[in-house]
Amino acid sequence: MVVFLLFFLRKTNIIVPTHFIKRREKARYPFFSYRQLKTDRLIYWFVNHGLIQNSKQNNFYGVKISRDIFRQETGRSMPTNLKDSISLVLLFYNEEENVTWVVEDLRKALDQAGFDFNLLLIDNGSTDRTSDLIDLLVEKDSRLRKVTVEKNLGFGWGVISGLAAARSTWVGYMGGDGQVDPEDVVKLLNLRQSGYDLIKVRRTLRQDGFVRAWISNVYVMMTCIVFGIPFYDVNATPRIFRRSWLEKFQLSSRDWFLDAELLVKSELLGLNIKEVSIIFQKREGGSSNVNLGTIFEFLKNIVRFRFGKELREWKRKNLLK
Repeated sequence: MVVFLLFFLRKTNIIVPTHFIKRREKARYPFFSYRQLKTDRLIYWFVNHGLIQNSKQNNFYGVKISRDIFRQETGRSMPTNLKDSISLVLLFYNEEENVTWVVEDLRKALDQAGFDFNLLLIDNGSTDRTSDLIDLLVEKDSRLRKVTVEKNLGFGWGVISGLAAARSTWVGYMGGDGQVDPEDVVKLLNLRQSGYDLIKVRRTLRQDGFVRAWISNVYVMMTCIVFGIPFYDVNATPRIFRRSWLEKFQLSSRDWFLDAELLVKSELLGLNIKEVSIIFQKREGGSSNVNLGTIFEFLKNIVRFRFGKELREWKRKNLLK
């Protein structure tokens, strides 16, 4: 038991309140926000479960004030039309209730921000009207492209198929269920010139129900402990990275484990990873494909990837040269 506790309490990146920060920084940011510090995982557990929240409406964890801070500190507006283009993969599997408004809202937000972008809309083997609705969207805008996966082989295979069609300097992927505010996607893209190799979200406040949050937390804890990586929100999307890393990643997971595979390999390659806090919204329509049976799928994948030959072979080819 003692050995387990010592292993569990290893240093990691977590989020803690600003009253732990020195007074000078607190005066600089007088409202209640968060910073990443090194501390133990037990504190993370309490903080990440909402025991400490910002009481200011619509300003949880300081996620809505980055533009104001930038303006105060530099005297100019935050740049939005950054130079590098972005290809963003959106996964749709039986999302006929969501696909149209999700794509339209995201396109509008990216247009207003002035980005050079294209959206790859993945019909991941849908059996409803998702494919037809994607066709209608693509006809209206040349920046939208459709990628069809004839048979659903899992979330990961849909992502891999989409990334293979991406041609921009930066690439990324996210679900098409509408649980991420388009403004949070804009926030990620605004960080492309900040020196990070991989930028992803962290679901600091979740509105998607207890069961799904519990499954996710169990998975996150086990993945980070087994692979010895910082306590990331492992399966949170969107996430973006430079396309040049795709060849190094050699992604192969066809199911939900793709998210973990990407983070484990990113850590081993020494990428500079940034997490951005967001509020994870409740679904407006459709149904989630995550259930209690997903836990066993996660456990199987963790054991397979940690102790199988796939990761060893990848390390030998990419790290031991």
